[in-house]
Amino acid sequence: MAVPSTTMSISTTSIPNAEEWIDRYLHRPVASVVVSMLVRTSVTPNQVTLSAALVGLFGGMLIGLATPMSILCGGAMLWCAVILDCVDGQLARARGGGTLVGRVLDGLADLVIASAGHVGLLVAAYAGAIRFCGEPTTGWTPFLWMVAAGVSMIVHANLVDYHKGRLLRLSGITSGATHARSEAESAHQNANGWFEKRLLAFYVNYCAFQETLAHSSSQATTKSYSLTADQLRLVREQLLGPTRAWTWLGPSTRMAVLILCIWAAPLASAGIEFYVGMGAIFANIFGIFVWIWITRANAKLAEQGII
Repeated sequence: MAVPSTTMSISTTSIPNAEEWIDRYLHRPVASVVVSMLVRTSVTPNQVTLSAALVGLFGGMLIGLATPMSILCGGAMLWCAVILDCVDGQLARARGGGTLVGRVLDGLADLVIASAGHVGLLVAAYAGAIRFCGEPTTGWTPFLWMVAAGVSMIVHANLVDYHKGRLLRLSGITSGATHARSEAESAHQNANGWFEKRLLAFYVNYCAFQETLAHSSSQATTKSYSLTADQLRLVREQLLGPTRAWTWLGPSTRMAVLILCIWAAPLASAGIEFYVGMGAIFANIFGIFVWIWITRANAKLAEQGII
């Protein structure tokens, strides 16, 4: 890592946005309206997180009832859960910032909402409401394809989270999004209560899983970088493109595709094959392309002594 004598002061607004497009242009604007109504109330961000998880579970249950109306309403409930999942973080920031525990709970709520959507779609399919490749949904094949799509979503969400945080660290930005393994371990050691300790222990393992996926290390993940203007420009040139490409595989985008497939299912009776085709096949092909792109970018930055 190069530590030059002259560094550049960087703010969070000085780096181009690498947020998922659907969050930036749809979810967060809608969530901001809800936040404006809650910011002066006693409702806490963690209560909103819990509500998001419960709404997501209810949406999955409605989808599993396997009637056209319940499937459409269940998809709408999942979308409401996604919006609430944006509200909690925005509400925390509006009140001066959140906590590491709150961010971990938010991540678990994401997992609950996504799982509810996947399970609900499968239950509706096996109940006869949705066909698979034009035939009644039977056997193990649809189930295995949905599992593959779900696992793919988890892996890609981790990679998106890791590479966005890494770009922020390389840019010298310190924010809640850059909490990494060493900070999680420190918070775990200072945690109060059984639940908080177990929750932060889970987060430590999550950070380790991210490092394994990215072929990184705890040291590389938690480094602080101080870059010159020319080095920062090179980082942006090399990493911003592939980092933005990763966001097209992010959890919000994948959930949007899942919800659209759920809504289309009562009309076309073909929600599963489109979703698994996108989630288990196309997304992984695209992910391999982005992986090669970012690996080459890292090699160029390593040649310059930046990483």
